Amino acid sequence: MAVFLLSLAGVPPMAGFAGKLFLFRAAMQANLVGLVVVGVLTSVVGLYYYLRVIVRMYVRPSPEGAQIATRTVATGAGLAIAAAATIVFGIGPWPLTELARVAATVGR
Repeated sequence: MAVFLLSLAGVPPMAGFAGKLFLFRAAMQANLVGLVVVGVLTSVVGLYYYLRVIVRMYVRPSPEGAQIATRTVATGAGLAIAAAATIVFGIGPWPLTELARVAATVGR
């Protein structure tokens, strides 16, 4: 869960960072500097709230009587694959960006 929250916040080397990087770069090329500034500031605010959730999940003790969810092997494997993909596509997003470029030119 922490990997996915950090990716949403845009922390490198997660896939969310690559997405925000490409988005902000495109906005800068379109001379939308104000939009980039607002986007970066809201990313920082979002990071604060995501970190609060992570601290609540992993650092603070759970309340008395709280039930702990059990995880099956299939659920654990699915989460591990998704977390690995989040990190791999954050480090090397080129296969996805190439796929998006091809998809954008097909309809023209």
